[in-house]
Amino acid sequence: MSIVNLTLAARALKKEPAYCKAPMQTTAMPVVPTRSASPEMPPQFGLAYRAYAAPHMSGLKFGNTQTPAPKASPTEASGEETPVATQHSRPIDYADDHLRDIWLSNDPRHEKRWLNANEDADRILKAAQAKGLDPQETAFMISSPAKLLQVAARGLPNMPHDWIHGMQLYDLAQNENAGLGHILELVLNTKPSVAYLLNTNTPVETRLVLAHVYGHTDFFKRNRFFKDTRPDQILEIIGRQRKELKSYVTDLSIPRDPNSSRNPVKEFMNKLHSIEDLIDRDAEEHPLADFEGTQYIQPVHPPEQFKKMTPAQLNQNDRYLYTAEDWLKMQEQLQKDAAPRKQKFPAGIERDLLGFLAKHSPTLSPWQRRILQMKREQQYYFLPQRQTKIMNEGWASFWHTKLVMEDPATTEDQISELSLLNGSVIARGQSGLNPYWLGFNMWQDLYIKAGLGVPLNQDTPPQYRKYDIHTISRVPQFDERKALARLYEVCAKERDYSFVEKYMTQSLAEKMELFKLEEEEGESPFSNHRKNSAAKAQAFQEVQNVLLGYLNYFGQPVLEVVDGDFENNGELLINHTYTTDSLNVEDTKQTVDIIASLWGRPVHLDTYMRKNPKNPASDLVAVRYTADPKKYEVQTFLREDRKATKPIQIENNGTLKI
Repeated sequence: MSIVNLTLAARALKKEPAYCKAPMQTTAMPVVPTRSASPEMPPQFGLAYRAYAAPHMSGLKFGNTQTPAPKASPTEASGEETPVATQHSRPIDYADDHLRDIWLSNDPRHEKRWLNANEDADRILKAAQAKGLDPQETAFMISSPAKLLQVAARGLPNMPHDWIHGMQLYDLAQNENAGLGHILELVLNTKPSVAYLLNTNTPVETRLVLAHVYGHTDFFKRNRFFKDTRPDQILEIIGRQRKELKSYVTDLSIPRDPNSSRNPVKEFMNKLHSIEDLIDRDAEEHPLADFEGTQYIQPVHPPEQFKKMTPAQLNQNDRYLYTAEDWLKMQEQLQKDAAPRKQKFPAGIERDLLGFLAKHSPTLSPWQRRILQMKREQQYYFLPQRQTKIMNEGWASFWHTKLVMEDPATTEDQISELSLLNGSVIARGQSGLNPYWLGFNMWQDLYIKAGLGVPLNQDTPPQYRKYDIHTISRVPQFDERKALARLYEVCAKERDYSFVEKYMTQSLAEKMELFKLEEEEGESPFSNHRKNSAAKAQAFQEVQNVLLGYLNYFGQPVLEVVDGDFENNGELLINHTYTTDSLNVEDTKQTVDIIASLWGRPVHLDTYMRKNPKNPASDLVAVRYTADPKKYEVQTFLREDRKATKPIQIENNGTLKI
């Protein structure tokens, strides 16, 4: 008997390069098969031209910029009676050019289907609240595909411009042009939340997307990992950062290299792309602004630099119990113990490398510290979305499936279109494990078990495994009220790692076909039940371990600052927490070199590598990378007991030449 398909889970969250990439910054629907725009669509009015929102959104404003009032409609100019703006009477005002032409009003340009969408939004919201959801206030923006791609590439509409966002936009546009799919919606973790709806969506698609958005905004409000993201201030914070970065770029007082035409500020920002993920990715509280960005903090304050100890005294009456040589050694040891001791710096393990450099680097200029802190704030804002990707997307998919199918306005003619669209959203995926599909199936499994009174960490009883989110209501023992109450508890406290660790069961993994067993020739399926059971348990454990390995820090290496005054010379010693794979040699050299340029002194990175990179079971070899900002190459050494012992050469493919 052999086990196959154990690598499906490994492809769920592919490893991203340690440099030149943008993190997942927004919550967006997955790509679905493309289609042509609806023929009744009117011409566009710019990139983003219409908007609507739920009734409780009227009168909300952002920022301090004065937005001009919308132009009078033709009916107003002619003196005819105009519809009363009972829902959206005031514009939403952003301090950003991208959204100044978007209004939360009953704009005459709204065709009938968008007015119907307002009614759909109100009705679905009431249904969601009746089920116990508590969505954040939400502003719905009607957007063209181009506008939607721009915001998706940048993460926030007023994010400071960077070439890496252009790379992300190019990739998204290439998928659109190749017909691989398109994004149906995008929702931002702001307060009120901002959801972009594609103007080419059909009314049925719009209804599904509305319910999906309410699931996301409820998750933002409910899950504990989002409590420190400051959604009510983030657009204002990012807007200030954008203006501040512009001022640095044009500041002529910042020294420039006379032999280069490159802007030093942009060059510094380019360096940060290699280390932007080096924050404490395990943090439950996100320290967005716990220190002044331009302030240099001394590593060790003089009054606390040395720990004074009271010298111990030897009892002279005991002198005759020891030889003269032993007595002398005891005196020397006591004097050594009583000598002033330098405090360890940092006091513990520091995984927030961006914050450590911004606080304690002795060579950074004030503007460099500030830019480093800006990058750190942005990464901590987006961190919860990376920590809860499977849960968040699964939660939204669970609720859009439930709310839309139970919506009294859903006709029999629309059920087939909804089923086809929903099947595309929560499909398994071909190139990897779709987080929508995985999250939806896990929430559905918990919903069934909670309603039946089955412990959530146990397998679903065999007689109930054929049921789904809709058909389980036919079972007399099922209690939806209890089911939803338990789901809300799980949603509030978990993140992806703990979610999969606790609630991914063997029966669910088998139902989702995360693993398969192949029978050996000559074996009878009736005679080897115990053997099958043991093999399934082993296969499930391997699948879960692979999933957890990639959910643990998103499958990326973890670097810890061990000593900020290594060798008593102000050097930096960093330890790589070994997880599953060895570090990429080229990426590691670039990263260590950049950290050294920011620290201003030599930086050492301790890690392990496979003696034979082609054999995952080969022995590990202790290796040290050393980068000196005054030199042009990164050196590599063998090490023993935290000491570099012998220079070695490491090829880019991981081969060690000793």
